[in-house]
Amino acid sequence: MDDGTRVHAEVQVLMDEYMVNRSLYYWGRIYSRELEKSDLYADLRPIIPINLLYFNRFPQYDTYVNTYHITNDDTHDILTNHLEMHFIELKKIHISDIKKLKRSDRWIAYFSPNFTDQERRALAMNDTAIREAMDYEKQFVTNNELKSAYWEHERTMRDIASALYSREKAGQERGERIGQERGERIGQERGEKTGRQALSALLQKLLQEGRTEDINRVLQDNEYQEKLLQEYHLK
Repeated sequence: MDDGTRVHAEVQVLMDEYMVNRSLYYWGRIYSRELEKSDLYADLRPIIPINLLYFNRFPQYDTYVNTYHITNDDTHDILTNHLEMHFIELKKIHISDIKKLKRSDRWIAYFSPNFTDQERRALAMNDTAIREAMDYEKQFVTNNELKSAYWEHERTMRDIASALYSREKAGQERGERIGQERGERIGQERGEKTGRQALSALLQKLLQEGRTEDINRVLQDNEYQEKLLQEYHLK
């Protein structure tokens, strides 16, 4: 920009839980490279990340543009304009009349998946920069080398998404299996504990009643033990 401010724009198609961290990381890398040897801190210029997202990173908000600064916790004063992060959720955009859009909103609409090619052409008629972007887009479509590189990138992104999904699914199944095994083990341990407590109570009752012969039989005959447990309502 004319005042030296640099804009870092990124289009993110795949859902990324750590998109905020990612954007902050790239801001830090760009900002830290601003100074050459012997440059002063006064030479640093603002870096503005603009993240165009094809997913809803902030579902708690109805707004499709969310902007963040470093602010004072109490007064909310902005500390510096050198960090200004924009997150634009393209799927949230629903505009009835594109002719009434402000210039900045036209670009958002241009990238949004909710707008048709016909609506984009209407935008281009009133905006030279968007018309140039559409011309470049047409050149891309007719350039086999660029298309091949794009499809290779798309394939890589799909492979990454598929690998992440497979890993997540495998982790979920492993977690369920471990949980089931742990649950069965806990259930078994609880059952054994309850069984021991019931048998102990039965033996005490038989001892109190002087049924010593039944005590020996209970310890040797599981069916008879089961019968007496039910008879004494211990099971």
